[in-house]
Amino acid sequence: LLVGMPVYLAWYVTCLSLLWWTNWLWPFGAAAFLALPCLGVFALNFWPFVAKGLPNLYAQFLILLKRTKHKTLRENQRCLRKKIVDLKTEFIKQS
Repeated sequence: LLVGMPVYLAWYVTCLSLLWWTNWLWPFGAAAFLALPCLGVFALNFWPFVAKGLPNLYAQFLILLKRTKHKTLRENQRCLRKKIVDLKTEFIKQS
């Protein structure tokens, strides 16, 4: 926070100064003044979880490139769905 907050503050001041200098302050500056703090809070909460999710995203991307692995996983998924439906019907019959 000691690094991020001054950076965000500098960003807000720079954006608002640029909009004031170009005379676009009213429509865009007002929207930026309201949106940028919300986006900053979102970014502070979002980026730590990206580092945790990147390996999973990379693995999923590699599976898309490997057709045989993708096909095997889809077939396993179909078999599991069929088993679940069969168990459901068996449970309904026994109830």
